[in-house]
Amino acid sequence: MIDRIQITDCVLCGNCRLICPTGAISMSKEENGFFYPTVDSNKCVSCNRCETICPSIKSLKQKNLISCYAVKHVDEEVKRNSSSGGVFTALATDVIARGGYVAGAIFTEHFRVKHVLTNELSGISKMRGSKYVQSELGTCFSEIKALLEKDKDVLFTGCPCQCAALKTFLGNMANHDRLVVADFICHGILSESLYQEYLEYLEKKNRSSITEFVFRDKTFGWLESGPRIHYSSGKKNNWPLYEDTYMQGYFQGICMRESCYSCAYKDFRSGSDLTMGDLWGAEILLPDFYDQLGVSMLTIQSVKGEELFQRVKSELESTHISPELIIKYNMGLIQPFSKGKHYEEYHRYAKQNGKFKTLLRLSRINTLEKCKRLYRRFRRNKV
Repeated sequence: MIDRIQITDCVLCGNCRLICPTGAISMSKEENGFFYPTVDSNKCVSCNRCETICPSIKSLKQKNLISCYAVKHVDEEVKRNSSSGGVFTALATDVIARGGYVAGAIFTEHFRVKHVLTNELSGISKMRGSKYVQSELGTCFSEIKALLEKDKDVLFTGCPCQCAALKTFLGNMANHDRLVVADFICHGILSESLYQEYLEYLEKKNRSSITEFVFRDKTFGWLESGPRIHYSSGKKNNWPLYEDTYMQGYFQGICMRESCYSCAYKDFRSGSDLTMGDLWGAEILLPDFYDQLGVSMLTIQSVKGEELFQRVKSELESTHISPELIIKYNMGLIQPFSKGKHYEEYHRYAKQNGKFKTLLRLSRINTLEKCKRLYRRFRRNKV
């Protein structure tokens, strides 16, 4: 049964819950703020279908890298409202314009994060932007399967592990001509409970409820992007990621999902056709191409991915770049991040004192680095 899978391997995709014919599996075993599969032995009939659909058991082959690009959308407003260069918007717009569907993560009520499907251009804007928290997949995979059975085009975007889970869920349909799977460079996943504590802390501190939340606002430019929050009182806040306690816990590797520290889907092992992400170091690597509103990296791993990219090239500025240069400033493309030095201490105190309060104690902002960045921001704004 699926309960033999350790938390160090489970990616919380919920495939086992979806496939169980008797409803014996629920995501209810809480560990460090994440919910893992639990099997009700009274309902289980030992069919083992859960194991045939688990991405932690059914590993995918490493994909061959076809080409790499630095890209940015030609529309300034699209770049401004995207985490990096806006490549997702170009891809999603093409699929929907051709009568297809796009699956991606959005903020729902109370700023929870959930994967949904849309066939409307208006739905793309909600999917833009990084969301540094576990997304609820719900019935997304089942809906995608139903659409493919009707010969509808589908673009799925998600974490590498989610892409691997979708491919495993679809089985023989995974290479369907009408499905394009796109992942992104992923550092790791933070829990829904930690995220909610973070939002509650901000509301309490500002004595007002949050009405708008964005993880990567570019008021100070792409390199200084960070949370932008509006409150019902009319108050507005924004600050760079490196000044944010929640994100410091992420960057320092002390509170991510256990399987993230040994991620099996790095280095193009997720089965994705495309991989997107921030092209960190663009101002150094490609100074003539650099854009203060953001530059994306895009790698192509399949003919389907290449065909989609060729269809949207007119919406993008692009230039070839070697994978070695991408990796130089973003090792997360090929290897998982290590546990931070405060990992043990965080988990020792978080259950008793609260996850976010523990982060407030442990996530020290590097003052020297903060001063350097503030100086660089001043210089850029002056120019």
